Amino acid sequence: MGDTGGVSEKARVYGELLKTCLEVINSILTYALPRNLNLIYALVHRKDAFVRGGACHPPLSGLMENVSTVIHFFSKRVDKGLNPNDPASPESVMQQIKDASLSWGAHLRMFPELRFSYQQDDRPEDFFVPYVWGIVLSHSGLAWNPQKSTLFAPR
Repeated sequence: MGDTGGVSEKARVYGELLKTCLEVINSILTYALPRNLNLIYALVHRKDAFVRGGACHPPLSGLMENVSTVIHFFSKRVDKGLNPNDPASPESVMQQIKDASLSWGAHLRMFPELRFSYQQDDRPEDFFVPYVWGIVLSHSGLAWNPQKSTLFAPR
């Protein structure tokens, strides 16, 4: 892999993947937060990774704003609602998140609506046919040796 201006191709790809993931998370938090309580639970549960990650990557700080706002709001509510002498169960934390979501009113930074497009290869069957047959083979319950069966002649 080549080096472009001190950043490897692998690091650039991972950076783009991280940016896309944060854009999707932002879209969910901005437009559908009350219907995604499991995402909020995961963000609160793993808040240290998000706080550390946001500080390490200044170019992503704009995308981290909303995530940080949500983590801060719900973490405070969860901490306040739980008994410090009683270990918190996942169910009690989820209930605190659900209760806190009813009072959620913070204004999050709006980002442009996400648009994704699918670019079809010239021969999509080269991927889809073996993939679908692999699923059929693994879930069919039939006892057969895949090494001894040839579905398609190799090219």
